[in-house]
Amino acid sequence: MAPRFDIAKQVKKLGADSLLPPPKRKVAYISINGQTIRKNAVTGSKDAPIRIGKSPSDQHPRYAHEVAIDGPSKLIYSPTKPIVRCGARLALTAAYDDVRIVR
Repeated sequence: MAPRFDIAKQVKKLGADSLLPPPKRKVAYISINGQTIRKNAVTGSKDAPIRIGKSPSDQHPRYAHEVAIDGPSKLIYSPTKPIVRCGARLALTAAYDDVRIVR
């Protein structure tokens, strides 16, 4: 069996790293849980309503009260079908590494 040709190794060997495309960045999907906001208003609880997922169908998203985004972002609205698994039709997308939970 012939050895497998790896273009990335060959480019590094030649010292032409700038010719490689940048690695893909993971996208964070940020949405607001309206039910949590309503529940907090009625019961006085302080559950975090901001959902941050690594994908639209993230099984274990993080939740926060305040989020800072340090890079470019995009706000998406889909009136016909949910964008995020929880049913949100409005979501903010940004590079996952650029999203910081403030509290």
